Amino acid sequence: MNIMKAFSTWIFLMFAAFFPACESHTFFERLAGDYAPYNNIGNTWEFSVTGEDTFNIQWRITDRVVLGGVEAVRVEVDEDVIYLAHEPDGLYEWVKTTRTFSDEIITIEERWRKRIELPFATGNTWTDSYRGEVQFMGLSYRIETELIGRVFGLDPVLTQADYFEDAYRVDITIEYTINDPISGEVTELTRLSEWYAPDVGLVRRKVTGSDEWVLRDYAVIP
Repeated sequence: MNIMKAFSTWIFLMFAAFFPACESHTFFERLAGDYAPYNNIGNTWEFSVTGEDTFNIQWRITDRVVLGGVEAVRVEVDEDVIYLAHEPDGLYEWVKTTRTFSDEIITIEERWRKRIELPFATGNTWTDSYRGEVQFMGLSYRIETELIGRVFGLDPVLTQADYFEDAYRVDITIEYTINDPISGEVTELTRLSEWYAPDVGLVRRKVTGSDEWVLRDYAVIP
């Protein structure tokens, strides 16, 4: 047998053994799926939110914009608006942090922050850090933020909308330390887990000690 042919056959058998075919979802199908399909105008997600209160909330992509030099989408979240940018290495969110002094709004952070790193791989971690300082009327406002994310792994999710066998769970910690002349130094720490499904996006979110979001309906064109 030709040596190269034998080697190719061996490689094929190794892949077949390592990634056995299953009836519906394969490793390669997961790899091809878009876990952050936040690109097309009209895509809609509706969540049931439970916590101190119970209510529904809707996300809807309404426009494409350029923000901070980055192509992004405008997402209406009921009466609020967020901006998301799907880049090859991950999903980014536009963050803006302000303080009020003498009826003046002071922006101390305004930038793109990496929310999740793509593609998903169990055990992967990423960090997004920022440090800034703004002077206003001779006063100094300082901020330090850090987001640490980790892919927990595949974790199926059953929702009212569907059963998502290939959902990945992502654990995120976000820490803010803000120092301003009025409040002094204040530190806020948030821990949460998010579940993302291929060609659907976010299907569940659980904030430690706070709300839980679960997908109840969606209309998505990947």
